[in-house]
Amino acid sequence: MKKTRDGVEFHLADRAKALEMGARHLGMFNDKLKLQGDAENPLTVLLREIQGSALQPVANPIEDD
Repeated sequence: MKKTRDGVEFHLADRAKALEMGARHLGMFNDKLKLQGDAENPLTVLLREIQGSALQPVANPIEDD
């Protein structure tokens, strides 16, 4: 709080930001994305399953007139 010639001026602290910064300091958030080439990665499993089973082009596509 500060008294100025126009009146009293005060600043409020952002409680949510203060809690977030405290939680980050204590290590409650994990902001780092860890990428590994393990076999149980869902994307790796999906790629392995669809490998070689690409969609085949249609020989005679239907034309919209």
